[in-house]
Amino acid sequence: MAERSNPLLQNSARRDCALWAGILAGPVAFALDEVVSYAMTQHSCSTGHVIILHLMGLFALCLIAVGATQAWTVFAKLPEQADQEAGGVLDRSRFMAISGLVLCVGFSILVIAQAIPRFLLSPCD
Repeated sequence: MAERSNPLLQNSARRDCALWAGILAGPVAFALDEVVSYAMTQHSCSTGHVIILHLMGLFALCLIAVGATQAWTVFAKLPEQADQEAGGVLDRSRFMAISGLVLCVGFSILVIAQAIPRFLLSPCD
């Protein structure tokens, strides 16, 4: 009965989109950062404009922050009764929200680790 009175269940499409955004934001931002930075390295080397590489890392971190915010918003609205090991809708939502937060933190560390050499090295190296 507690699940039916929860406003999160009344708008399940929005909740599901927020949860999937939280889970997929980190990997997609990391992959986008990797691919675009790799493609723009030759251009940055030939023109000397390295700002595009730094902006790509910043954009990836912003994308991850949006996903983490979405996951946190759902997590904060879940009731305390939601358990990670049960099989209800709210329980799965709690698991997905926590997973999204963990993935966002992990992939933000990876994006930052990729950005450090961009500040220290030339794109031609």
